[in-house]
Amino acid sequence: MLAELEQLILAGHSLSLKDMKKIDPFDRAKGIENATQLPDQTLRNKLLDQHEAHIDTNRSSYDNGLKGLKQKSLTLAEETGNANLYLSLGELTYAKAGKTNKAPLFLVPVKLERSSKMAPFKIKCDNEGEIIPNYCLSEWLKKEYGLTLATLNELPEDNLELDILQMFTAISRELVEARTEMKVSQTAYLFIANFSTFNMWKDMGERWEKFMVSPVFTHIATSSGRAFLDPNGDSDISTLKTDETENILPIPADGSQLQAVVAAAKWP
Repeated sequence: MLAELEQLILAGHSLSLKDMKKIDPFDRAKGIENATQLPDQTLRNKLLDQHEAHIDTNRSSYDNGLKGLKQKSLTLAEETGNANLYLSLGELTYAKAGKTNKAPLFLVPVKLERSSKMAPFKIKCDNEGEIIPNYCLSEWLKKEYGLTLATLNELPEDNLELDILQMFTAISRELVEARTEMKVSQTAYLFIANFSTFNMWKDMGERWEKFMVSPVFTHIATSSGRAFLDPNGDSDISTLKTDETENILPIPADGSQLQAVVAAAKWP
């Protein structure tokens, strides 16, 4: 069923999230108490025909759990410019220090919406059909185990051509060949993750030569702890004219901050 979920989301469809315990009266009359007891075909039909999926919010109620997730994603969007809300597709299960740990394999940025208090929450792809490998997991596997999962890093250019089940099979095969006890599970869940520091690290690793053109970057990289001598001299930026409508920033900035941004773009 995960393959159908992936295709629906990547195709741009909204998916209604239904409380795991909210069962149709007809099914409840048959003794069914929650969605885990429904036949797979019934759940598949709900997904494909009604674009509906049941969700377990663990200890929280349906309303409180999803309201909290939505509010947190909105706060992050205001503070960082990125909501950091993802739908995970598949997870890697592994043991470390006597504990069982899990990590998502693939991520789809999504939006969590609700039209009214009585309406169900819905998720929709936040970008144009984008699916992202968990690069943090990939780097961690390289560092901890010297393990490179080629399948996790080599996705087809057209995500709609991606066969997620085939990807899971290929990753499982790579894990077996590497003689690890890690396993792949076909699960999906909503979560918030902040990859900003990883993206910054990855960006610097791949583009450090371009960054070194900047005197400030070069100073930080090679002369940290020493006084920085600005090649432009002690320029007074307080007189710089700024226009908020012409400078699109990921987060709000006051007047002096905006002047600093404009000055940084103006002078190398």
